[in-house]
Amino acid sequence: MKRNIRLSFFARNLLVAFASILIIGFVISFAGVEIQRRLALENLNNQSLGVAAMALGTLDKTDVAGAAAAPGNNSPEVKRIMAKLDAVSDANKNVAQVYVFAPEIKDGKNLIVAMPTHLVEQGLKAGDIYENPPKTLQALEQAVATRQPVITDAYTDDFGTWISVMEPVLDNSGRVIAVMGMDMTASLLSDNIQKVWMRSLIVLLISLIIMLAVQYWLTRWTLAPVKELFKAIDEVSSGNLHARLSTERSDDFGELNRKFTKMAAELRNMISGVKDKAVQAAASSQEMADTVARNVDEHKIVGAAVERVSSGAAAQEHSASESARVMEEMSKGIQSIAEIAYRVSEAAADMDREAEAGGAAIRKIVDQMSAISESVNLSAEKIKVLESSSSEIIGIAELITGLASQTNLLALNAAIEAARAGDAGRGFAVVAEEVRKLADQSGQAAYRISGIIENIHRDTRQSAELMQAGLLEVGAGMELSKQTDEVFRRITEVIRSVSAQTEDMSSVTEQMSASSEEVSASVHELSSIARASAVGAAELSKSSTYQLASLNDISESAEHLSRMSSELEALTSKFKI
Repeated sequence: MKRNIRLSFFARNLLVAFASILIIGFVISFAGVEIQRRLALENLNNQSLGVAAMALGTLDKTDVAGAAAAPGNNSPEVKRIMAKLDAVSDANKNVAQVYVFAPEIKDGKNLIVAMPTHLVEQGLKAGDIYENPPKTLQALEQAVATRQPVITDAYTDDFGTWISVMEPVLDNSGRVIAVMGMDMTASLLSDNIQKVWMRSLIVLLISLIIMLAVQYWLTRWTLAPVKELFKAIDEVSSGNLHARLSTERSDDFGELNRKFTKMAAELRNMISGVKDKAVQAAASSQEMADTVARNVDEHKIVGAAVERVSSGAAAQEHSASESARVMEEMSKGIQSIAEIAYRVSEAAADMDREAEAGGAAIRKIVDQMSAISESVNLSAEKIKVLESSSSEIIGIAELITGLASQTNLLALNAAIEAARAGDAGRGFAVVAEEVRKLADQSGQAAYRISGIIENIHRDTRQSAELMQAGLLEVGAGMELSKQTDEVFRRITEVIRSVSAQTEDMSSVTEQMSASSEEVSASVHELSSIARASAVGAAELSKSSTYQLASLNDISESAEHLSRMSSELEALTSKFKI
């Protein structure tokens, strides 16, 4: 289960300061060690180049050239070179060995020209082919190519950490005749770097301890006012409003203490005022509750009397209302009969007018049907004439088609004859070809005209058939319209009879309605008087009831206010004023 670690403000500040000091110290230590490492490496490189230059100066170029030409341990030149190489190693304890290689490299290997005595004792001899490590081989190739001394980076093998220097040996013409190599131990460099790291870590640890102690003391001194403020806040939250803080400091904490002290004083004054007002409210609410209780008793007596008056007025109003309701219903019935009779009379008159209008419309329809019939007959005759004309046009188009075919045949014969005539009939052949084209175009146009006229002839025949069907429908419509006109005539006679009878009934109901309205007015006046008395009594009873309910609400509010005042007084009592 994950646990939340809560640190105090003091612990967080101390932890942040420690982490900052640790990071800064580590960065500074790392930078210092790196700088010392580079300085030591630069010093070692300079020393190596100096020793290599000195060793190269001791070599005789003639001996080197002779040893390179005939290498071997027994060669006088090789022995002289070996003695000089041993002297260099003896004079410089950091020099492990100095050797001379031939400049030619094949498959990463080259010829050993000379070496120190201790390597001869280990089994090597001049003239052997030796495979150099990658770093020294790369430096050797670079020295041959540039004719300048080359120093390798520090590298490690089974025997230790080394730095190798390759010095090209040049003859008088500047040609590379050999390469002198020198291996210097770099173990002291790594040892010195480790020592520097250890010293830096020890200094960093001591500095951290000192800085933590100083930071601890500074943090406690800086946060002392905060702890004092927390203590004062705890006292105020527990009810002690007399808490005081030191206001003598001139920094931000001093200003904070002064603001807190002022706030506590204002809070103390506010609590004191609230406590006094709570006591006064409790006393006032108790007096109000007693007064309301007396008024409630008096209003109960008055309410009982008003209730009795209201009951009598309600009974009187009920009787008058019943009488008025009966008369009103009778009057409404008579008025309804009169209104119905009037509406029936009006409806009869409307129906009479509508029947007359319907008859006129039917007669107009009959006239229109007759006109339509005549127009359809005339259209049928025109269509028959159009059908006859279409047949004649079809005959003409067929005649044009036949003429075009004959013209085409004649043009073809003329073209054949012109071809037989040779050059003399060439012009006539052109004219015959044009005539043949015109004949083809005339035949095609006559064919299209014939097709169009056939479609028109077919549509004309269908139109004639539809006209004939329309004539039959128009005849049926005219007959139906005549029958409808007769029906409307009989309906008009019946409506006029009904209208005369409803007018007589309407005059009788109007007389009955006038009499019933006079009786209803008298009963309504009596009912209004009774209703006014009942309403007044009911309003008085309702007002008394509302007033009694209001007094009860005021009594409950007074009791509630008294309880709240007591609770408020209890809440403020825990504060020390």
